[in-house]
Amino acid sequence: MTIIYSKKQFPPAPYDVEVEDMHYYRLLYDGDHDLIFPRPVISRRRNG
Repeated sequence: MTIIYSKKQFPPAPYDVEVEDMHYYRLLYDGDHDLIFPRPVISRRRNG
């Protein structure tokens, strides 16, 4: 039996929260810390 998700969000609730958590931990495990914890952009101007 095949489930067809047409015009519906995938994965369906409540599994979407679990998939989002798995994605977070995968990024953390892979070392993609800049994607998880973005640093603010600091623009420095020189006076003079």
